Amino acid sequence: MNDPHPEHPGELSCQPLDGTSRSERLPDLASLPHFDEEELSQQPIERASTIPASWYTSPEILQLERKILFSDFWQLAAHDRQIPRAGDVHHFEAAGNPLMLLRDGEGVVRAFYNVCSLRGVPQFNRVDLFDKKDFGLVPVERQDWQGLHFVRLNGDGPDKPGLEELLEGVSNRIAPISLEDYNYYDSHRYVIDCNWKVYVDNFLEGYHIPIVHPELARLLDYRNYVTENARWHSLQHSPFQKGENLYRSTDGKAWYYFFFPISCSISCPTGCRPTWCVPSRPGRPKWPFTTSTATWSRRI
Repeated sequence: MNDPHPEHPGELSCQPLDGTSRSERLPDLASLPHFDEEELSQQPIERASTIPASWYTSPEILQLERKILFSDFWQLAAHDRQIPRAGDVHHFEAAGNPLMLLRDGEGVVRAFYNVCSLRGVPQFNRVDLFDKKDFGLVPVERQDWQGLHFVRLNGDGPDKPGLEELLEGVSNRIAPISLEDYNYYDSHRYVIDCNWKVYVDNFLEGYHIPIVHPELARLLDYRNYVTENARWHSLQHSPFQKGENLYRSTDGKAWYYFFFPISCSISCPTGCRPTWCVPSRPGRPKWPFTTSTATWSRRI
């Protein structure tokens, strides 16, 4: 199997045969930063404050996030057209685990941990009492929506939304657009030198647009910029200003969706650009994370 972490050539990915992942091992509670009831409660906006600074730097917090956020909730993996043919494979990472999407000979897309149980031992079929069917890749839960493939490592337990609940109302809101009608164009990966929550904080507010994105501010009718919150996702949207624009659209609109906990999507009249975060491994300096983006262009 290909190693999806070329920046760590000396590291091996260990996947127990019982299907549990290393992300399921919780940190010692005594080593976690202090949590008090006030910090964990949701305050009215007039009294709200940012989370403690230690939550952005603690390796124990990152380990906890991998268990209760990145393993337990749905994450965007790929568009269907990134693996169009039988035998096509897409490698990615979730909760510190190397994963893969594979289109099998019957055209069905399946998800697995990208770890060989045998470590590639040659001629292992000569060993007595060995059946290779007992040592296949460990499967991962996968579902699709409008041509997008989502995965979840651990779906057991209460208060964990199904994919339909996570995306509730989105299909009706974006109609007549359907992402199944989009083509895959390209992908990029960026290593950003900050904690992943800083990136998400930035995505979830539009106050910075006139200052940081002047060209975007000239495109959007910022006076009609609206933020809406659902149970497991949020939407920011704005119509375009009247007049000519680079999309040549007279009634265009920008859509900015965030799906809990780390998937984002930016849509415009000609395409869609999803983004998802892959937090760094514990011990990496300065706590960078990798953000992966893809561009899907609307078919004409």
